[in-house]
Parts: sequence; C-alpha cells; structure tokens
Amino acid sequence: MEFINLSSTASTLLITLYSRANMSRQGLIIKDEKAEEIIQLAGYSQKKLKAAKSHQIFLTIRAKLIDDYTLNFIRKHDGNCTIIQVACGLDSRYIRMNDDRIKWYDLDLYGTIELRKKFYKNSKNYKMIESNVCNFSWVNKIDPEDLKKPTLIIAEGLFMYLSKEDNVNVFSTLPTYFKDVDVIFDAFSPLVKTVSKYVPTLRRTNAYFSFAFKDPKVIENMSNKIKHKQTLSYQRNKYVKELSLPFRIFYFFKKIFADKMSRIEVFHIEK
Repeated sequence: MEFINLSSTASTLLITLYSRANMSRQGLIIKDEKAEEIIQLAGYSQKKLKAAKSHQIFLTIRAKLIDDYTLNFIRKHDGNCTIIQVACGLDSRYIRMNDDRIKWYDLDLYGTIELRKKFYKNSKNYKMIESNVCNFSWVNKIDPEDLKKPTLIIAEGLFMYLSKEDNVNVFSTLPTYFKDVDVIFDAFSPLVKTVSKYVPTLRRTNAYFSFAFKDPKVIENMSNKIKHKQTLSYQRNKYVKELSLPFRIFYFFKKIFADKMSRIEVFHIEK
C-alpha cells in the first residue's frame, strides 16, 4: 500500500506518523501500536522519509504532551466530554486515550479522511468528518448534544501552515459556535517560521510555515472571547529524561532560549 495524492502540507502526516511509530518501537516517550501497524502496512521506513532523529523526538514529545493534556481533560470531566481533533491526519489519539465514555470527532480534508478510513472505522462514540477547518459547516456534523458538553479542540500541526488571514478567520469564528471550550495547539516564533524553509524534512514535502507568533495576545486579539490559559514546554518536561545522554544535553541547552521559539499553547473560549 502506498500513500498517494496528498497535498504537500498533508504529506507531513507521514513524518509525524513515522516518528511516533519509531519512538513507540523503541519504547521511548509514547506507546502507539496503531502508528506501528500503519507504517508496517504501508511499507514506509526511515530511508524513505529521512526524518532526523532529533525531529522525530520533537514530534513525539509534542504528541505526548497533547496526549497528557487531553487525558487530564477527560479525567476532569469523568469522561462526559467531547473531543474534536482538527487536521487529525492518521493520528490514533482516540485509541491512545482508551476511554469509550468520550465522544470523539476527527476532522481533516477529504483526501486524508479517505486514506484514514483504510485504517479506522466510525463507531458510536467516534466519527470522522471530511472538511476544511476554515469552513465551519463541519460543526453541523457534530451531534448538538455533544456541543453542550465540556469540549476540547485539538489542532496539532495545523495553524502554522495556515495563512494569517485563515488563522484570524478560525479564531474569530470559533466563539460563535463554542463556549467554555479549551483549544490546544503547537506554535512557533517568527524566527522559526523564517528558518522553516531550510528544514530538510519540510523542504522535501514543500510544506512551509505561514503563521507564527511569540505573544499569546496575538491570538487573544482575534476575539475578545479567547483568553490564554497555559503554555507547555517541549524542553521542560519529564519525557526529556527518557532520552539518551546526547539528546538530554541537547534539550538542556535548547531550553535556555527555545521556550518562546516552539511550544504548545492552550487557550480558552469563554462563555
């Protein structure tokens, strides 16, 4: 089986998928048996994807930090909540949460969802939606009762690829449909945006960053209903301790200046 007809941005899902699968096989940071299975079925390898080990670690820590936040959100609400993951790619976060009490929606573009359906199935508590996140018609495909529950919106590896105009559209429109909701996503500084065009992995996929910010007020200014809640650091977390000595040293020096350059942000949409 081969992955075909993916846009340049969508093709980055192969890199994140392989990263999680490879780290999972090594018993590092995350356990993602579904990623291992898909990579094996598709016949993709490090040789084909050429993703640097440091980049794989970064992507896997990103996934794990979002996993942890999601799990805590579910526990806080005793499973009586809704999770909406936009730009889901081939991610198996729903399976990793292993909680059939929650209602989960995975959203992505048509081609990616068609590919995803080769490996995942809709069920009573899980649904895949084909849509562009900027087209809010996808909200109508969510059960109205689920919209009344505490909700977490996950956008991993998305907003940096959208234009500033699209980001303004998304963040200014979300409060129209969602109240008292958390939104978690990864963010980069303008400097990282500038140098992203020279990152070998991104150059091979022709996917480049279009949106970046340092100050959370950039997002807050898009709507008076959105407030910054929390910043999660890639460098200052327990998973770095699981790495080999060279990578622990790498992250030790990186954390001195890198928290503003790349991090995970959590915002809250107020009632």
